[in-house]
Amino acid sequence: MPSKFLENRNSTLYKIIDFIGHTNLFIALCAASLTVYSQEVIAKKITLSFVLITFSATLLLYNAQRMYLSFFQEEKRSFKNWYYKNKYGIILLMIVCLAGLYPMLEISIRNFFIYLLSFCLGIFYFLPFSNLRTIPVVKSFTVGAVWTLVSVVAPLEQYPWDIKQIAFCLMQLFLISALCVLFNIRDMEEDRRSGTHSVPVLFGIGYAKKLTYLIFIFYLAAYPFVENSLNFFLVSFITFLAGCVFTYKTAHKNHPFYYSFGVDGIILLQSIIGIFLFKFAR
Repeated sequence: MPSKFLENRNSTLYKIIDFIGHTNLFIALCAASLTVYSQEVIAKKITLSFVLITFSATLLLYNAQRMYLSFFQEEKRSFKNWYYKNKYGIILLMIVCLAGLYPMLEISIRNFFIYLLSFCLGIFYFLPFSNLRTIPVVKSFTVGAVWTLVSVVAPLEQYPWDIKQIAFCLMQLFLISALCVLFNIRDMEEDRRSGTHSVPVLFGIGYAKKLTYLIFIFYLAAYPFVENSLNFFLVSFITFLAGCVFTYKTAHKNHPFYYSFGVDGIILLQSIIGIFLFKFAR
């Protein structure tokens, strides 16, 4: 049964949380936290310029996608009315995001091409002439690849690539892709109407959950190749456990906050626990 808080959509607290979710501020925070965590695990050093780029780029790309789908796509989507009503505020937020990308003026050529590749994948993901979202099963792993390129590969590009760094990138690719499959369950009716061949649309919710469990197992299985320590195991296992619990509880009719803050929050949970253990509990 829904809580009184979720039923009272006119409360100030509900509106604030709803605003943070719709404007993608929370998901940008999750992406930025993943950049911090990645740098702490691999480099033992935090470079704030990459954190700012990740936050701004995520905020810009997600809002650009939502604005496009709200104004140029005919199919009904749950977030359309909100974006129509707040379009000027979102445009202003996107302009601010562009200003937040100024550290890109100082990055290396290789990093520039990593960001360019992630930008192209992000744009091709939803534009009609490419629309990678419609290719069977590709939807989740495309998003996972973009997140991994922006939040992990680019911030770590300057460090020597070895099995540890490659395994860590794969772990984050598995994590993000698994969470995207859960979001596909939320979006399955809209995906079915728009011809998007996500895993739940093609094979059903039960199969999508089994695939998610399998991806989480791959995530956990890769941890010894990164760092076979108690701290890193704890971070990985708690993240794995949280992912499995949310997978078990996921249903098509869950409240949007379940996905926007619960499922996405697993990324933030990994980062918070990891940063604490690696930075303050060594």
